[in-house]
Parts: sequence; C-alpha cells; structure tokens
Amino acid sequence: MSDPSSVVSQTLQAINATKVKELEKQTKIFQEHKVKILEAADKAPDCLSRLEILLSGIDWLGDYSEQGNEKLRLDTQTFRYNAFRVEHFRQYLEQARYDPSISPELLESFEKIIRDCYTQQDRRFDFANLYSKLLAEWSDQSAGPIAEISDTDSLDGSFELVERDRLQKLRDKFTSVAFTPRLTDEVEIDNYMQSLFADDLAAASLWDVRSTVRLFGKHMWNMVSPFHERELEWCISGLLANDLLNDQQKRTLEEFRTNDVASKEIIDVLNIRCADLENWSWDAPNGMYYEPRRQLNGKYRIMMDHEDLIQAIFLHYIAVRWCVMFKDTFRSLVDNSRFWKVQVAMTKEELDRYSFCFGPLTPAPKMPLGLQPPFGTSAPKPKIPLGLQNLRHPLAAPLQKPSISTVSIDPTRGMSYKKRETFKNDYFMSSMPSTVHEGAGAYNDDDRRSKNSGKSALDIRQQLLRQLATDIVIHKSLYGEAAVIQSDLQWFASGLPHSTITALLRFWGVPENWIRFFKKFAEAPLRMSDAPGAEVRIRRRGIPITDAFEKLFGELTLFAMDVAINRESGMNLYRMHDDLWIWGNPAQCTVAWKSMECFVKTLGLDINLSKTGSAYLSSDTMPKKTAPPGLPSGDVSIGLLKLSESGAFVIDQAQVDAHVKQLRKQLGACTSIVAWIQTWNSCIGKFFQHTFGTPANCFGQIHVENILKAHQKIQKDLFGDVPGGSVTSYLRLLIKERIGFADVPDCFFHMPEELGGLGLRNPFVSFIAVRQWIIKNPDKVMTDFLLKERSIYEKAKKQFDALTEHERRRRYKAIYDDDLHTAPSSARDFMSFAEFTKHREVHSPELREAYETLMRVPDGVGLASSRKVASALAGMEEVWDEMDLERSCLVQMYSEELFGLFGALSIVERSLLPLGVMTLLRDKRATWQMVL
Repeated sequence: MSDPSSVVSQTLQAINATKVKELEKQTKIFQEHKVKILEAADKAPDCLSRLEILLSGIDWLGDYSEQGNEKLRLDTQTFRYNAFRVEHFRQYLEQARYDPSISPELLESFEKIIRDCYTQQDRRFDFANLYSKLLAEWSDQSAGPIAEISDTDSLDGSFELVERDRLQKLRDKFTSVAFTPRLTDEVEIDNYMQSLFADDLAAASLWDVRSTVRLFGKHMWNMVSPFHERELEWCISGLLANDLLNDQQKRTLEEFRTNDVASKEIIDVLNIRCADLENWSWDAPNGMYYEPRRQLNGKYRIMMDHEDLIQAIFLHYIAVRWCVMFKDTFRSLVDNSRFWKVQVAMTKEELDRYSFCFGPLTPAPKMPLGLQPPFGTSAPKPKIPLGLQNLRHPLAAPLQKPSISTVSIDPTRGMSYKKRETFKNDYFMSSMPSTVHEGAGAYNDDDRRSKNSGKSALDIRQQLLRQLATDIVIHKSLYGEAAVIQSDLQWFASGLPHSTITALLRFWGVPENWIRFFKKFAEAPLRMSDAPGAEVRIRRRGIPITDAFEKLFGELTLFAMDVAINRESGMNLYRMHDDLWIWGNPAQCTVAWKSMECFVKTLGLDINLSKTGSAYLSSDTMPKKTAPPGLPSGDVSIGLLKLSESGAFVIDQAQVDAHVKQLRKQLGACTSIVAWIQTWNSCIGKFFQHTFGTPANCFGQIHVENILKAHQKIQKDLFGDVPGGSVTSYLRLLIKERIGFADVPDCFFHMPEELGGLGLRNPFVSFIAVRQWIIKNPDKVMTDFLLKERSIYEKAKKQFDALTEHERRRRYKAIYDDDLHTAPSSARDFMSFAEFTKHREVHSPELREAYETLMRVPDGVGLASSRKVASALAGMEEVWDEMDLERSCLVQMYSEELFGLFGALSIVERSLLPLGVMTLLRDKRATWQMVL
C-alpha cells in the first residue's frame, strides 16, 4: 500500500493478521477431520460402508459440529450447495441396501463426488492461504517493485510524464502568471457586454438579472448568524469532496463533524466572521502556501494549502451561496426563448400555409406559435385526430372532413426541443452547483453526480461525445455538411485577470461592498516555499483552483462567453468548464469562432492553441461544398478518439501506444500483485474504457470492433513475450515467482472480491456483450428517416389533390378570409417538399426518433444464468445485484471451472478473509501517472 500510516493500511494489517491466525486454525481442524474420515473410509469393508462414513463427514462439516473444544466454521456455499446432492446420495444409499439394480459402478461414482467435496474444501483453504499472502504482500512497505523499467523506455507523442525535475518549471510558470498582473480595460469590457444586451428585450432581461443579484448581495451582506448545524454540515461535505485540502485536514474536518462541542464553537466563530464582512482579510502574515499536488489523472497542479480550516469553511459557504444564486439567475436568460436564440420558429405565414395544405391547424394552448416552451414547463400533449396514426406526422392530418380535421403543433415532440432541454439540464454551467448541497466539488471529480441531472461529469462528457457524433450524422444527411470546433483556455483559472473579474462582477450587478470583498480574496498573500521565512507576495492574477471560488469566478466569466456566442451566432457553446465545443452549420460556426476570439481578446484570456482545432465535414451523397474560411487549424479529438475526414471518430493509435508505454512503467513500479491489479483495473477497466468512448448507435458496430482490436493490441504489447500472451498468464507467473503458488486458475483472477477472487477487470467482456445490440451503420438511421419523411409528404399531397374545388375554397376562406381565385398560383398549390421540411427540427417526431436512436447506448445482454448458477446464487442476492454486466458474464463464463475446483461459485471462505476491505479498494482509483 502506498501510505503505511493510512487508516486503511493499519486496519487491513490488523484484520489480515487476525484472520490469518483463524485461517490456520480452521485449516488444521479441517485437515485433522479429513484425514480421520478418509482413513476410516479406506478401512471400510465395502462401498456402502465407505459412502456412509464419507457422508457422515460431510454432515459434520455442514452442521458446524464441534470436535472437542474446537469448532470448524464454514460460512460458504460449498456444503450448502452439496447438501442438496448429499441428501440424494443418502437416499440412493438406503435404496442400494435393498435394490440390486444399483450397480457398484454407480456407487463408486457417488463416492468420487463425495471425495471431491473434501478435495474442493482443501483447495478453498489453499486459496484462502494464497489470498492472505497476497494481502500481506500488499501491506508490506518494504516490498520491491514488480519489474524494473529501463529509463530508455520513455514516452513520446502528445503526452508527457511530469517528473520531479520538471516541477520547478511548473512553479516558475505559475509564479510568472500569478504575480504578473494583466490589466484589462474595464470600460471596454463593460461596453462589450452592454453590446450583447443592446435591444430592448435583452436590456430588460439584464435589468432583471441585476436586480436579483443586488437583492441577493444585500441580503447576504446583512445576514445575521447564518450558520447552524445544517450549514456547517454541507460546507464540510463540500470541502471533503474536492481536492482543496490535504488528507490530514480532511481527517480534522471529519472530527469537526462528529464532535458536537467543536461544531458549536466553530459555528460561533463563523457567525462572528459573517457579521464583520467589511473587515475580513486573509490574516496570513506568513502567506498561503502554494504547492504542486498530483491529481488522480497524474497531472500536477499548483494548489493552495488552507492552513485555517475555519477560514476554508467560511469562504466555501460564501462562494457556494453565490454560485447557486448566479446559476439560477442565469438560467432565466437561457429559459427566455425571446432572448436566448434557438431554432428558427415557424412564422404566422408558414403556419397558414401548413393549415391550407394539411388542414386547419390548432396551435398548442398557451404557447407562442412555433416556439418551444420555456425550460421547466411542460406543454400539453396534442390531440391526434383519427387517421393520423397511419402517417404519424403532426402536420399530416387526413382531409376528408376539413371542417373538423385539426392537428396540434407540439414543438416538444421535436428534436430541437429535446436538444435544448438536454443543454439546459446537463451542459448549462455544469461545473457550478445547482444547490448548496452539491458543494462545488473538484473539477476533475468524474464520479460525483449532480443532483440536478443525476449524471456525473464523466457521464456528461460521454454524452457530449455522443451528441457531437449524432449531430454530425444528422447534419451531413440533412444539409450535406457540418463543422466542428474544439478549443480550450490556457491557464484559465490560474491566469484570470483580476480586472476582468471585477468588471464582470460590476456588470452583473454585484454590490460594491462585495466587489471589495472578492478583490481581497483574489489578492491573496502567497508563498511558494515551505521553508521558514519564505518570501510572501500578493497574487495579482488568477484564483485558487479546485476552490468553490474557481467555479464562481470561472463560470461567471464563461457564461459571458456563452451569451456572446449565442447572441452573435445563434449557437449554443457546449463546454465542460473551459473545454469548449461548437458544431453544426459551418457558416454559423465561423461566426461563433470569431466571437470567441473577440471575447478572449477583450477579457484578457488566452486560447490554448495546442488543444484547438476544427473539422469541415461533407456528405459523399450530396454535392461537394467548400469549407468556409476562418475555421481554426488543428485536429479535433476527445480522449483517445480523433475525428476523421469522414466524420467518424477513430482511435488515435499513437496516443494509445504512448499510454501503453506509461502503463507498463506504472505496472512495473507496483510493489505488490494486489496493487498491480488495482492499477490495471484503474487504467484498463476505467481510463481506457472511457477514453475510447462508450459504445452507442451513433458510432456503429465498427467502433466496438476497433475498441476490441485496440485492447487486443494492448495485451499483445504488454504480454507478448509471456507464454500464453495474456494478463492472466503474466499474473500466474508473478504469483509463482513472488508467492510460490502454482496452478492458479483463471477464475481466481476474474471473480469479484465478494466471491473470493481478485476482481481483475476483463476489457473484452462488456464490449462483446453490447456489440450485437448496436446499429451497424448509423447513416442508415437517417436514410430510413428521409424515406419515411418523403412517404409522409407524398401521402399528404395525395390527400390534398383529392380535395374538391369547393373543399379547397372553404379551407382557404377559413384561413385567409379571402377567395381562393384571387390568390397567386403558388398559394393555391400544395407546398413544395422544401417548404415541408424547412422546420423539421422543430416539429418532426420522426426526426426526434432518429436522433434518440442514434444517441442510444444499448445496455447489452449478458449470458443467461444456468439453473446450476441460479441455484448457487439463490442465497447471494446482494452479491449478484451489485454486479455489473462484465462481472455477471464472467461468473457465468467460469461457473463450471468454479464448481469443478471449489464446489461453489465462491472460491474462499468469506469469513476468513477481509473481503470487505478488498471490495472497498476495488473502487478506489489509482493515480494515473500520465498528464491528460
């Protein structure tokens, strides 16, 4: 284990030592009993007598009987499972005493099965002993690395390992940024922001936002004793969830939470500080120490060490309260479809045309014509007229009775509404907490789930990748072209100009007393060394990362970019904090990129050119178009996927090879087999699984096949020189060399810890299980949609052509209050197909269905459990229910081997090993030593 002083390490060593002693005692009891029973059976005069003795021995084990003062405790499935057969054998034995048809050969086969029960239990004790030795090796701090890696085996490609000799360069870069002010023109920033709210409606919306912000600021400034037990609880939970504090500080916070006396005193101090906001200061004459810390992804970040935990709680409370208010307030701007530009709506003239061609239209109640309802509202379901089910399109009502045939236009059934809801729920300021209980956790914390959407940051990243791939398929199919822009802001939080923060705070209506407070927070006294008397300097640029204030000031700035891009290009900026994405219409993308360039220049930010790129994609089935000028250069990539010229995401093998080299070094540096498996599971079972992209219909089956081939190559690169060429072959050799235990079966490696295995992840199983449920060719989804759309149009046109002259005149008069003969010929004819499809994204349920089909992630179907497996799992529902697809498939795959070797699905005696500790460690993420 990496930290010998950790609570887990000390606990594990104590538990393991106790259970090893118990294991030795139980093994001795069993061996003595087994020898006694087998010797007695061998002396028996006939097969019937031998069976009787062997069965009595099974009863002794299964009933936990006592032998003298010793007791054998077997809390396993083995004898519970065999009890079923033992009862059968006893009945067969009784029958054999009378029935001559029971042959000696049959009785001997029964005897072999019973003897196997003893052998299987013997083996279970052997593997329990192996398990305890592996745990002892894992907790041994003096153990050496598993393999020596040559220094020449270095990384290349676009990633590099941050070694200790490079940390000084990181410190130097941070120092040059943090202590060198970048002065921006606050008047220029204010004028720029005002230009985004120039029209009357936007100006009114801005006035509402500022009013809300001012009232909140006044309330927060004048709050009296805001801290109680509840506030302290969510503040501590939020601080524990992020990477701001070190392990010792987090343990201290845990003690604060459980100590009632300490909690009351802390609450009193916090309320005193809240009552004197005007005079708050850092009160740190020795400065706030900044140090490089390695994150879970291996990247080093310069982070502030909060020496005053009460100060940390106090600042966290203020920042989170402001975060929640701003997110809720800014949501009102996005909710307002008259301010926030969305899909082009249907005009009154267009609706009248649809009414004439398809029958009188009845707009959905209380909704602007053709506009989506605001976020948070639900539109009434449309009334579908009789016969519409055959056509399924909301504008294709049958026209035999025009006086009563109506159709409701329900934009909530359209694709654009679905995408806008997703944008609001999942992407909109996703780094900022929606409630105080979300606590503004760490930026890189992929596993934390938002209470608003129920999705973790990792879920949202995967969804963004699928949405990008889906929109590429749809745009290419419908419009023949699409563009994608990817970018990132360099040293965003660490280099954010203080004058920019002040200008934006003032623009959004934050009161001046709070601006002074925030300015004092930003200008923290820092020291870059922990040596006594180290120089203390005032920070002139940037804010502390992983702090709730990073979310507050960062999202305050980035939402201004959201507004600028939407108001100037009509597009939504998709982003995960400062990872930026724009895609769709190429001309609009060009405008959006220019808007982004103008924004960063005005606000004193920098675009990270190494993470910036674009792609122009055109359809092979439509006339070739030329990419518009002005798109940024560079590749588009997410994780280990790169966007190809065809519009498909392909695995970037060069990056994979670089990661495999680093994985080999990291695995070799492990000092125990358990740590090796933990690292393997983190990198192969999580990192590679996620960076390859979750299989979905938008990628097609070829994506799954490429992932399987990539994993095949990874294992070949890692274990090609090992006999067998697999991870299990390599681990088998390691166990033989380091532990001295030979003949380890595959099931021992792959079974979950709950069943006594080592929980080794198999990257192939889940992809094989899901492959057949994924659409082979994503383009076919859109081909089918276009055929269906054309069919709907042709049927509606036939119905229109079948109308009598009288019926047409009546309809025209009802809609336009005019005579049909006076209308131009273009108005008398049925609409063109181009008119029919112009607003398909707004109202077509067929297009939304295609969109949702492409976005779908199949669950996959595991192997059906055999009756034997189902019976063995009957008493283990809690174990089976917690297994994912991969583990359930592995249990079924190795079930026969498990039954043959151990007589059950569990390998070792659960009562004799600290399997609970191992299960907790299964989910603990190893630090991935690659800078991502």
